[in-house]
Amino acid sequence: MDLKKTKLKQRLRKEKHQDVMDDVEKVPTRDHWDRPIEFILSCISMSVGLGNVWRFPFTAYNNGGGAFLIPYLLVLLFVGRPLYYMELCMGQFASYGNVEVWNVVPAFKGLGYGQAVSTYAVATYYMSLMAITIFYFIFSFSNTLPWSSCPQNVSGCIDSTMNLTGSEYANSTSSSEFYFVNEVLHKNPKGLDEGLSPPNLKLSLCLLASWIILFLILVKGVKSSGKAAYFTALFPYLILFTLLGKGASLPGAVNGIKYFVTPQWGKLLEPSVWYAAVGQCFFSLNVGYGSVIMFASYNKFSHNIYRDAVILSCTDTLTSFLAGCTIFSILGHLAYIMKVDDINLVIKGGGSSLAFISYPDAIARFQSVPQLFSVFFFLMLFTLGIGSATAMVGCIITIICDKFPNLRRSLVTIGVCISGFLVGLIYVTPEGSYALDLVDHYGGVSKLIPLFL
Repeated sequence: MDLKKTKLKQRLRKEKHQDVMDDVEKVPTRDHWDRPIEFILSCISMSVGLGNVWRFPFTAYNNGGGAFLIPYLLVLLFVGRPLYYMELCMGQFASYGNVEVWNVVPAFKGLGYGQAVSTYAVATYYMSLMAITIFYFIFSFSNTLPWSSCPQNVSGCIDSTMNLTGSEYANSTSSSEFYFVNEVLHKNPKGLDEGLSPPNLKLSLCLLASWIILFLILVKGVKSSGKAAYFTALFPYLILFTLLGKGASLPGAVNGIKYFVTPQWGKLLEPSVWYAAVGQCFFSLNVGYGSVIMFASYNKFSHNIYRDAVILSCTDTLTSFLAGCTIFSILGHLAYIMKVDDINLVIKGGGSSLAFISYPDAIARFQSVPQLFSVFFFLMLFTLGIGSATAMVGCIITIICDKFPNLRRSLVTIGVCISGFLVGLIYVTPEGSYALDLVDHYGGVSKLIPLFL
């Protein structure tokens, strides 16, 4: 941006357009990353998120296991990586976010605004998941994990620590499931038919804490978020390797990993598998959200983004595979305890059910210090989530600052975070999980982009 402004001033000086030169002087200088490594780490933190831990393993497992890697890698090579590189090029060349970057073709600015609306919707419910993660993190310090046993006088609930067969576990309500539904979400079984109830106080406080942490990361733009990326990008790997080491040492872990990687070649003939590969690729790389363009816009004009695109796409894929092995090693141990061959019998669903029911259930069965591994797991989830949320909310802030360059970034950040918190209160009501499903299904960018391919 500085190079462009200097060249423009030189040309205008020759043409003696002093009035226009004065306008150029008023254009605020765009921030840049302090170090190139901060850009790479920020992109890793953005791409390596909750989707790698709870979405990729079950997307792969349900769509051919190891065979799913073939369509996934092909889509990554011929669709995902080129689009990722294109977005990096657009952002770095224009030095604008995903709305003003379309000054080159003004008719497409609506695309940028559409991305902004969808990204903001995803960011608000994403932060509600961070609130649940903080809730579990805090209660992981209890002498006994609260989801390991059922409350007294509750019929149909079975303690997670009981030795059950796989069929008994699949057909019963475990204490971890009861805890998540009734003690955390306070889920209303009637859904949205009767409107929204008041927000849950504990989850609201956790949601507030999440937004405060995010505000502190974003308040100084890339100067602060770049420093935070050293932690949000690297710390999850430490926890993933720790959990993988623990899981690999448990009996049945190898069988669990085999469930994950064993190829089902017949699945490759199903169009839905290829559709899932496209969706996972876009979801994982964050292509289409505008966050990639936003991060690249803070690069210097001559930065080597082709190298970064290769590094980042490979890192994201390897992390997804690492997370799958970690998750399924623990679930394999759970299947071993219950003496079942079909791992589906010990899985209470993917997505948030994996993170807040199945995996905590497995951790509660650890013989030694389950609280420690619970703290590690939920701290990892929060770190992964806050890294992705930094990119999404930062994208909205950049759009506003690009449109109104004279506004103070700190004030814009405060406004976006407060509005995000207020919208997020919807998701911490007893009916919030239903609202989250609706917004995720109809408002998420990752669900919309594959429709155009």
